[in-house]
Amino acid sequence: MCKTIHSQRGVWIGHCFLLYSPFFIEGIYSLIIKKFKEPSAYWFYGLYLLLCYLFYGLVCVIHLKWRKKIGEPAVFDCKPKTVKWLLVSVLMGIAASKLGSFIIYRSIFSPMIMRDVRAYFINFSPRYIGVAGFILQYIYYGFEFTLVTLLIDCAQTTSGKYNLNRKIPWGGIFLALTWGIGHVLTKNSIQDGIHTFLMSLCIGSAYLLPENKKVNTWCAAAAIFFL
Repeated sequence: MCKTIHSQRGVWIGHCFLLYSPFFIEGIYSLIIKKFKEPSAYWFYGLYLLLCYLFYGLVCVIHLKWRKKIGEPAVFDCKPKTVKWLLVSVLMGIAASKLGSFIIYRSIFSPMIMRDVRAYFINFSPRYIGVAGFILQYIYYGFEFTLVTLLIDCAQTTSGKYNLNRKIPWGGIFLALTWGIGHVLTKNSIQDGIHTFLMSLCIGSAYLLPENKKVNTWCAAAAIFFL
């Protein structure tokens, strides 16, 4: 019986790292490409995002199917009567983003979506190719936030298997120590790493709000990066 419990816990931990694997591989790519000149062709950027979609989507599907198989489905449910918690999660994301940027960068940045509109529709480059690039990039964000949400949900559920304090955002802590710290290397900036670390904790804290846990988490992540 004890072996079975430990085995089940091990599988949960394995799925936490499975969900992190796309971020890890993308980080390795970022470190490698820095040593070379990244191709400037539009097709290369499109192919890169397409591969991200496929890998992110594959990992999500594998995890969701496994959750359904073991009788603990990861459902993105939203109850109409508890929409207020969605608003709370969005406000948490905005407050954390602005406060974090002011503390770390000594500046409050304009909403990312406004900066992206300028980059994609005014300042063209291989990575900013107008409407097509804008759509491709924001589809990528959708996959990224979904993966972040599932990662937090999996890590938080795993902590429950070990009977850890449910009031602590273990999912956010796991995200911060993996995806967050990883930004120090991929962005080559300690400031960016610290900022993403703190934002990860905020996203994980949104998961602890009552009701709509996964939707709250997704909305908090979107608010942090878009607004």
